[in-house]
Amino acid sequence: MTTAMPPSSAHESRLMRHLRSLLLRLMIALPAFALISLPGIANMPFLTEKEDTVMDFVMEAFQASPPPATAIPLAFIDIDDRTYRIWDDPLQIPRDKLLSLIQFAVAAEARVIYVDVELSRPSCNEHADRQFIEFITQYRNTNLPPLILPQGIRRGLDETESPSLRSSFLDAALNQPDSRALRSSALFDVDDADGILRRWRIFEKVGETDDGILPSTQLLIYSLLRDSDHAPRDVMASIRAGLSDPTLSGDVHVADLEFPANPSKLSQRIVYNIPRELPPWREPQEIPDAEGVMIPYLETLPASCITDSTKNPTCQRSYPSGLITKDQMNWVKGRVVVIGASALETRDTFDTPLGMIPGSLVILNAISTLDQNGILNRPPLGFGLLLEALVVVLGYGLHALLAPRSNSFLFMAGVSLLMLPVCYVLFKYGVWLTLALPLFLSTVSDVYGDLRRKLRLWIRSR
Repeated sequence: MTTAMPPSSAHESRLMRHLRSLLLRLMIALPAFALISLPGIANMPFLTEKEDTVMDFVMEAFQASPPPATAIPLAFIDIDDRTYRIWDDPLQIPRDKLLSLIQFAVAAEARVIYVDVELSRPSCNEHADRQFIEFITQYRNTNLPPLILPQGIRRGLDETESPSLRSSFLDAALNQPDSRALRSSALFDVDDADGILRRWRIFEKVGETDDGILPSTQLLIYSLLRDSDHAPRDVMASIRAGLSDPTLSGDVHVADLEFPANPSKLSQRIVYNIPRELPPWREPQEIPDAEGVMIPYLETLPASCITDSTKNPTCQRSYPSGLITKDQMNWVKGRVVVIGASALETRDTFDTPLGMIPGSLVILNAISTLDQNGILNRPPLGFGLLLEALVVVLGYGLHALLAPRSNSFLFMAGVSLLMLPVCYVLFKYGVWLTLALPLFLSTVSDVYGDLRRKLRLWIRSR
């Protein structure tokens, strides 16, 4: 004859069983989180590949998210397929056309102008080249916005040969001491495994002197925007001084940024949020201007609307909020302007987490990343452990209350998916994978424990 257990004792028994199971999960998840937070472990190829996969998924799911109201507005003067056709499919970007685009952006009072066009070699039009050289030589007036051109870098043929700066027909014009035209590095890293462009290169060092330090385009623009009181050359000198003088901990300081002199893969991630085409479930990205009127975050203007407007029937447009303007200069005033090409003939497209996009749009995403997120870093260990513990307790509690008979592994997978919006908000800390992996490890242990208990009961029943 068996005696029934009092209800209070049965309740206490279930409670103790839950507490033991929860404690076991925490004993697995928290040490696992601490372990994979170590730099030597976090940068292992297996973990970085999985982290890349998760980040790619998050970026694709949340692409074209509304930027913060404080975001710097951007503009893209696009040498698109129609423009290329109107320009009669040139082998090189015509220098006279390119000069017209730069002069337009200057007259429109852009904040910073970046020309994403290769300018190492002169063109076949000597007259246009001379005009371009003269314009750059005279680009000194303090009222002019900073103008940035890409610096070509010649890689060594083997490990014994150091990289060197590629010469340009504009070298003499750009070396004027009071010039407001600068050069930057536009190099990015394409992953060897899948060919996807995920990371920028924060700066390049060519040679042994500070003059050989080239900040990336996005880092230079970030610094210029936050130090507009000083001349562009002084800002460049400050960047080089910061990059050449790391602290005892190995960190460097540029503007209000602090990052390792040898940056990790995470700190070089581009958070893609500007797609080539707006997904159907998203509204156009907008931010308020100084008067509170909502304007496009990224304004795209076909280059032919500036150089050959009578030949392009698509040059009329209006703002999504209904603010109509016929003055094209209003479309780029006060914006960071990138002049580049999306035309297929230029062969300047890259595979990214958001699909194939032109190189200029990669740069715009990099500028947006640094402006809105800064350098991506992992959270402090204490904060990460607290967040990990909170997720484990919350996930276990929801499973026990809402679906105690369901598969705990599948339930935790659902909890992880529901965490995606929170993960996107915390994306700058790179915490999603580091939370999810220990969470799944702890859940697997619980599933294993359940299987063992069921197996023992089955053996006893025999």
